[in-house]
Amino acid sequence: MNMTNNFQSIIGKGGSGAVYHGSLQDGTSVAVKMLNPSSTLSLKLFRTEAGLLTRVHHRNLVSLIGYCKEGTTKALIYEHVANGNLQQHLSVVEKFDKAQNNAKVLCWKERLQIAIDAAQGLEYMHGGCKPPIVHRDMKTSNILLDENMHAKISDFGISKTFSIESTKSNLCTNVMGTHGYIDPDTQRLNKKSDVFSFGVVLLELITGQSPIVRSNGEPIHIIAWTTPKFESGDIDIIVDKRLEGHFNTNSAWKALEIAMMCVSSTAIQRPTMNQVLSDLIDCFAIEMSQGRNREMYNHEYGYLTTDIAIADTSIEMGPTAR
Repeated sequence: MNMTNNFQSIIGKGGSGAVYHGSLQDGTSVAVKMLNPSSTLSLKLFRTEAGLLTRVHHRNLVSLIGYCKEGTTKALIYEHVANGNLQQHLSVVEKFDKAQNNAKVLCWKERLQIAIDAAQGLEYMHGGCKPPIVHRDMKTSNILLDENMHAKISDFGISKTFSIESTKSNLCTNVMGTHGYIDPDTQRLNKKSDVFSFGVVLLELITGQSPIVRSNGEPIHIIAWTTPKFESGDIDIIVDKRLEGHFNTNSAWKALEIAMMCVSSTAIQRPTMNQVLSDLIDCFAIEMSQGRNREMYNHEYGYLTTDIAIADTSIEMGPTAR
């Protein structure tokens, strides 16, 4: 209660409870998620997330600062991520209007960097954790953006750890996740289910569309909306029109090809997150080589060229924790 000034400022709300802005005694900003006390599911989510985030640490996963468990009151205290979630940034303008200057549209380079950040976090979960972790609810609202627009994956309440032996024995789990992002191929616990969801996120970053698109008055999945346009070979009708053509065509095509591989209807045809990360770094390199002066971009967004080089050379070694 002291931390949040008696729950004065709400900054988010989900099925398991509301999230409030708070401050520690040293002035550090935090986000406090208050779990719904009447829900038995909330207790399970609390245990899962607290248990997972106390043992895994990566710069592209949101950090858990602490938790509260007092009677029926349960709360999780995270680092505060200043720029909200990716979904908010992609849906800031329902209809593009040049005169509407109060909403900043993410540029193509920012979108690629966000995709790389999220891919690094997911690859760490899949390849850098022992045992590996499947997120099971990868979506734009669970990708948070800090003050420098770097991405951090959040919301691990339904994540699961698994071993190679358990997946070989056809360990099954309930279908979990969010409509539009759920793997259509299998109900088995599988890293490739996260890859499918990440592919949907990539399509959202590329097109600016939601997972469920309104087409001729009817709701269709973003994959169904994108596929015929992809096959026609016209990238300009696919990429978010709010970018006004300010993107490298080769970079956009490569990103779209990655996304379409990720959302393949059969899991075996999808790449690993290691492959996805490597290809996205290539996309970024293409964009950088064709874009404005490299040093100007590094200065403006606070990214160093060596950051990408480090990520690239570490791919074969596996992801690195913070």
